[in-house]
Amino acid sequence: MKSTGIVRKIDGLGRIVIPKEVRRIRGIDIGAEVEMFVEKDSIVLRKYDPNSICMITDEIATVQLCNGNIVLSKQGLKILCQSIEELVNNKK
Repeated sequence: MKSTGIVRKIDGLGRIVIPKEVRRIRGIDIGAEVEMFVEKDSIVLRKYDPNSICMITDEIATVQLCNGNIVLSKQGLKILCQSIEELVNNKK
């Protein structure tokens, strides 16, 4: 992860402000939906894209198949491959 050097305090309601420069660089406009992920000791904010979530694990998808109709994380791909292999082996 690349550090921006920007530090913000959390207010009394638990909110933080994402600086305009960061929002502009990431294409996050006013009213855009932002998704939160927890990874080890980090909180990751990401512009929400329903097509970027693995259909199996609900993790961030890194693999797209069939022209983007199937989106999977690496773990989701492993699970899918194992399931297909089991189906093929059981039909023999």
